[in-house]
Amino acid sequence: MKSIIQHIAIFLLLLMVGSCESYLDITPEDRLSEAQYYQNEQEAIETVTSCYDPLKHPGGFNVSFFFMFTSFSDRAVHEAAAVNRFTFDASYNHVNTIYTYLSKGIYRCNLALEKIPPIDMDEELKTELLAQVHYLRGLYNFYMTTIYNEPPLIDYLVKDLDVQFENSSREEFKRSIITDMKTAAAGLPKKWDAANLGRATQGAALAMMGKTYLYYQQWDSAKFFLQQVKDLADNEGVYGLLTAQGTDSLDYCYAYQANFSAIDLETPGGNSYDSENNLESIFEIQFNYGGWEVWEGGWQADGSITALYYGPEGYKNLAPTAEYRDQFEETTSHPAGLTYDPRRYVMFYEPGDTIYYIDQSVEPTLWQEDLHMNGGITEGFGWAKYFNPAHQSNNGPTNLKIMRYADVLLMLAEADFMAGGETSTDLSVDCINAVRNRAGLEPIGAVTREAIMHERDVEFGFEWLRFFDLVRWSLLDDPWIDIEETIPYFQKGKNEYLPIPLYEINLSRGTLKQNPGW
Repeated sequence: MKSIIQHIAIFLLLLMVGSCESYLDITPEDRLSEAQYYQNEQEAIETVTSCYDPLKHPGGFNVSFFFMFTSFSDRAVHEAAAVNRFTFDASYNHVNTIYTYLSKGIYRCNLALEKIPPIDMDEELKTELLAQVHYLRGLYNFYMTTIYNEPPLIDYLVKDLDVQFENSSREEFKRSIITDMKTAAAGLPKKWDAANLGRATQGAALAMMGKTYLYYQQWDSAKFFLQQVKDLADNEGVYGLLTAQGTDSLDYCYAYQANFSAIDLETPGGNSYDSENNLESIFEIQFNYGGWEVWEGGWQADGSITALYYGPEGYKNLAPTAEYRDQFEETTSHPAGLTYDPRRYVMFYEPGDTIYYIDQSVEPTLWQEDLHMNGGITEGFGWAKYFNPAHQSNNGPTNLKIMRYADVLLMLAEADFMAGGETSTDLSVDCINAVRNRAGLEPIGAVTREAIMHERDVEFGFEWLRFFDLVRWSLLDDPWIDIEETIPYFQKGKNEYLPIPLYEINLSRGTLKQNPGW
């Protein structure tokens, strides 16, 4: 009897296995296989759109950049003491997620560069699509080496999952970034039509070449490419600063604030200031809930969730310091009668400030600071930049700026100043004064180290540039700052870069070497 039962059991098992194999051997009808994809023009367009998508993710430029690099600077404090004190390690979540999404962007670009060229399609469109991919790969690689120093440079589509990558030098990264950006600049338009706003442009590629050379302290090359962007502004009107259209205090605030708003801003006097993809925008991450930029849907993919963490309706766990507020100039001669540099009013929520909402049916409220676990967050200030007017959705609609024209002007001033052996010139003075004039401040008479550092400090607060600026100024042969004195808990020779994630080191079986000090 036992033998019969065993034979029946074996028969049933074989029957089930055969049935399962037959059941599983079905071609899915709701999606294409890779072999069926990359066949036509529309699929080429979709492939390029997917290369933009990692920019949006909270693990990339959305939340993690604000969290890490604003917290590292001397102008903010986060309730997570490990970040403020650099006591995390190579397995830390945000160390991993930033690396992951930069790597995902690079992988998708390498995939596009392999799959798109053989497609039979309009050649002019193909050139534009591939130029966008080169720009994006260069952008991802710029931040990969700026953040992780010498990780592997991967410039082809990896198919061998067992390959162990070695470290690549910063010089190799620079050559790759510049090559990609030159290809991008040659194939991209100066402007896109309304249906394609936000895609990479020729000016975006030129600006990134200038920025790359600036970070590598090659001043003449930086000046050359940044000047080309300025020429696009001066001679062709492609770019420019938003400037006050009237003398009301709101005119001066809105001329700056519109760069960080999801909606156009209008004064009671009828002066209007364009917000997203405006004259000042060189490249920004698109959170428009529709159009060409849609790829991966769902929570944390369709919109910015920075407001959930840092906005007036969110956790508010990253706060500006009183010392930062005090960097904004007091003035007695402002055209609108303001007491301080108008960027101060745009930058911070302070006790007693009113919060206005994008949805005008929501009643304005007063700013109130939350209590935090970190006793260092005591000043009662919050970030208004990017969150004024505020929104109540976790998936916020506000685009995030990667590069804007004010940055080009201030980088050009610095490159020109350094190329001349720290000499003030008409060009460097004019560039800085253009930014100061937008704020309604008195012009400077000469450029100095202090003038460059101050203007970048007050212009780019909460745009996570401050930390990178401090690092590169500390690495000059004649350093502009003592970084260990400027940033509490910073260790020179270690904290200039994040550690390469531990899982990457382990996967390489010892081939990939960790950054010094980690």
